[in-house]
Amino acid sequence: MLYLGLTNVLFILRYAVARQERLRYQLYLVILYSLFLFSAFRYQVGCDWFGYYVQYDAAAAFDWSTLTQIREPIWWAILAWINAFGLPYPVANVISSAVFFIGIHVLARRQADPLGFLILLFPILIINMPMSGIRQGAAIGLICIAFVAYIGLPPEKWSSLK
Repeated sequence: MLYLGLTNVLFILRYAVARQERLRYQLYLVILYSLFLFSAFRYQVGCDWFGYYVQYDAAAAFDWSTLTQIREPIWWAILAWINAFGLPYPVANVISSAVFFIGIHVLARRQADPLGFLILLFPILIINMPMSGIRQGAAIGLICIAFVAYIGLPPEKWSSLK
């Protein structure tokens, strides 16, 4: 019910500021940061919470010499790093959500309406990825950054290539 209500509020808010471009951009930044906080600092939410917590515990005895021989070495290195500094498991959610939302921001800036783009992502992508599959959420963030790099020049600059 919380997610449905939040989705409705976001859609209504976007509709209310439809003709106010400056306010839409200001709201975009506030909503982006708020959704990051909502995702990053969740506690025991998501189907993977316990499974990743078990991996976090296992990373306490991580052998750095095996880093190149294991699957998902970056993930295990992050968990080992968090353990080495004595940080709690939810820091993994913060790191993963940061990568996801940086990627979303990079892609949203390329859209005609970044606020509308962000709000459309919320009910499906944001609830399902960084709040459920944290590694997959980070991967989507990296893919968004890669898409923007692949797209390259904005369309208004294409005429200069002729």
